[in-house]
This record gives sequence, C-alpha cells and structure tokens, in this order.
Amino acid sequence: MRAPLLTLALFTVACNDAPDEETGPVDLRVDYPDPVEGALIFETPDLVIPAYSDIQMCTALTYTGEDVGIVHMMNYQGPGGHHLVLYGTTTPAREIPDGETWDCTATEDLQMENMEPVIFGGTLERRDDVTLNELDLPDGMAVLLQSNQRFVVQAHYINATADDILVHDEAQFEVIPEDQVETWAAPFALSSDQFLIPAGTDSYTRTFTCTWDQEPVNALFMGGHMHEWGKSFKTTRTRGDGPEEVLVDEPVWDAVYRDAPNMLEFEPGELMFEQGDQLTTTCEWFNDEPEDLVFPHEMCVTFALVYPAKLPWICSDGN
Repeated sequence: MRAPLLTLALFTVACNDAPDEETGPVDLRVDYPDPVEGALIFETPDLVIPAYSDIQMCTALTYTGEDVGIVHMMNYQGPGGHHLVLYGTTTPAREIPDGETWDCTATEDLQMENMEPVIFGGTLERRDDVTLNELDLPDGMAVLLQSNQRFVVQAHYINATADDILVHDEAQFEVIPEDQVETWAAPFALSSDQFLIPAGTDSYTRTFTCTWDQEPVNALFMGGHMHEWGKSFKTTRTRGDGPEEVLVDEPVWDAVYRDAPNMLEFEPGELMFEQGDQLTTTCEWFNDEPEDLVFPHEMCVTFALVYPAKLPWICSDGN
C-alpha cells in the first residue's frame, strides 16, 4: 500500500502552447516502484519537455508533517532526466502558492529566496525508461526535514530528441522520528553562477574561494560537478598559513561525470572542515557552441554531505 501522497498538481505544464492530440508529446511517464511503508512521496505534475531543450521546471509546495530525519532517498525521473532536487525556501505561499509550476531555467526566474538543497548525493543510474538517484545514509545518520518547510521541487531535463516528451518525476524519502536520529547530516555546496564561457573558446577558467565559518564537521562524501563542456575541475583547502591541499582533482574532465561524478567517500575524521578553512574551486571549460554558455547550461559546483550539521551550508560566488 502506498504512503499518502503529497500531490503537487493535477495539470500538465508546457513551456509553449500544449500540443494537440495529433502532434502531442511522446509519453515517457513510468509507474515507479511503491515506496516502503511510511515513506514520504513528493511528485511533480506531468511535465512537457520540448524537443532539443535543456530546461528546469520548478514546483512549489509545503511539507506539513512532523520534523523527521531522512535516512534513504530514491529520486525517479524519465529518460533525459538530469536531476530532481528539493530546495528549501523562505518564500511564503502567498507569493507563490503550493502547486504552482513554472520554467526556472534562468536563475532570475527562480522567484525564490534563500534556496538551499534539502538532500543530495548518492548514486545515479540511467536505464532505458528511468533515471534513478539513490542515497542511503549510514545507520543512525539522517538529514533534517522540518515541519512547515516550504520547498521548490526542481526537475532538470535535457531532451536531445526531435520530439516533445511527457514525463513525471517522483522523490521517495524513507524517514525516522527526530528523536531516533543519532547524527544529523546536511548538504554542503560551493557554487558559481557568475561565469560566461565565450563561444568558440578553447579554455575559460573560473576560480572562487569560500571560508568555512561554522563549527568543525566531517565530510561523508565530496565531489565536483560540471557539464559536458568541462575540461578540468579542482577543489583545494588552505588552513591558516599551511600549504594548499588538494581535495578533489579531475585534471581531465569526462562528460560522463556530469551524471555520474567521481565521489570521494571518507571515514570519520579523515576529512574535516574547521573554522577559517579557505576552500577554493577552479573550473575550466571549452565552448564549441556558436553561443556563449552560462549557468545552468554549464555549472561549477563542489558538493558534499557533512556531519554533525543540521542545516545546509551553501557558498556562492554570486552572494
């Protein structure tokens, strides 16, 4: 028996006029597996992804249950799915009501304040009919899901086919009561959207630095994220007057890493961030396209899950 659904909408969203029956989209919706008993389900409405498009669609909602800890995540998307992420936000429902869905491909179209990912990471598997992102946390560890938290569910698709496609995404979270959580973990991200990669360039580099200003934490895993125009990726740490230490190094970026990044996993104490640590991310791209590349068609992100931490820590060079 399925857990109660948090259904976001009962309508189809299209970026352009909805196609008629004769030229309608190719239906790639899938009946996803039933979750375990008690799991929370967050769904998108049906989405029409135009042919030859790289697009992000956002839907607003509010979680109204009790505070819980997420211990296992299963995100399902149709073919062409790049990511399905839940972002927390402080934007109230009176500004963007629950169930409202819009094209949020451009940063200025997000229409949300203080967006922070609730949970991310894990493995990504692409099958013929589904894209599956799974994260299983160690025993006793969980990521906080707060009561009355407002969300944006962001579905990113890259449709490289000549047909519009009809898709429907679903996130399934296994949760435990707050008082059963032994260790809280939270997302950590260093992100840049302040770049413009000129058309026809062989090499363009963006470097930015963030300072860890919280209590010491451990990293459970860490990785880098760019898209198919990436050339190299590096994240380093400098502590005090000490030498620069390389944390993530991809001297030759493979386009495969866009969807299946090389994630480094760490034992407790193996990689810790301490107050004052300088964290520097460097992304290098090429651009063989006739137009300049900007965020989100390309990205530059260092991501990790850290503990003990209850709230996300996001540093952007745009802030």
